[in-house]
Amino acid sequence: MARITLLALLLLGAPSGASADEFDWEGFEAAFYAYLADPSDGKAMAMEQLLPAAPARPVYTDDKLPEWNRILGRLRGLEPLAARGDRHALRVAHALFAISDGEFSEWLSEILASGLDADPRTYLQELKRAGRRQFTPCQLAIWGPHGLENDEIGALYRKRIASLEAIRVDGTEELRTCSITALRQLLERMAKE
Repeated sequence: MARITLLALLLLGAPSGASADEFDWEGFEAAFYAYLADPSDGKAMAMEQLLPAAPARPVYTDDKLPEWNRILGRLRGLEPLAARGDRHALRVAHALFAISDGEFSEWLSEILASGLDADPRTYLQELKRAGRRQFTPCQLAIWGPHGLENDEIGALYRKRIASLEAIRVDGTEELRTCSITALRQLLERMAKE
């Protein structure tokens, strides 16, 4: 519940970007399906180029919910790729996160965080690359699979801290440090509960 509340507070302060009228839903949906059919850097970049420069929440209105729901209905195809630390899948997840809200932001946060478990170096590089589109970069590290007990969450957070502390990636020092800090703060809070 604390993670959901935290995300809700962060979303309220999100900058606005493209409106639903400016967003190319058909092009984005086609690019997403093309990516899922044959993941590649070029197809991930094609999706990114269709997005506004900064987070735009929401870019859809009620008349665009069918398109959005079709896109989100295919997220399961992205999960195993991101969980392997696939760079392209992380790029696509960042692209989708930039236009999502509510439960889909939570799901995408979990997908993105799974990349940290698989390949912390790629995770940090793609987090940096997402830039302004990812307005909660340090908080992504706290997301994990649903249904874990507190001791399992604690073990996951300690593993993530150790993996982040073990690597150095040029240009990601601030992201690395703030991710470690976010994880440590939650561990401390959990210890007090």
